[in-house]
Amino acid sequence: MTDDILHHIDHVDPLPGYRLRVWWRAGGQSLVDFSDDVADGPVWAPLRDERLFAKVQVIDNGRVIEWPEPRRANGWPVVDIDADGLWYTALQQSGAVAAE
Repeated sequence: MTDDILHHIDHVDPLPGYRLRVWWRAGGQSLVDFSDDVADGPVWAPLRDERLFAKVQVIDNGRVIEWPEPRRANGWPVVDIDADGLWYTALQQSGAVAAE
């Protein structure tokens, strides 16, 4: 199987204010702010409870982060983000690339 993820996640630390400190397997770290998503996005609405937001976990050998709650009827998480998408979001928020 070919691994199509370029930027694997080592671990994440949830921070107050719907932020995550992301530690990358290749080294370095990023701060990603999800406060706007949680405030405005209907998919994110269940994570407005910071206790649930803090339950973020790294899965699939560093390829994805997900929140174990809530789950869809089929058992899949409502909110998950692949590592490359998270990497790009971190770059946008840091100003390293222009926001779309």
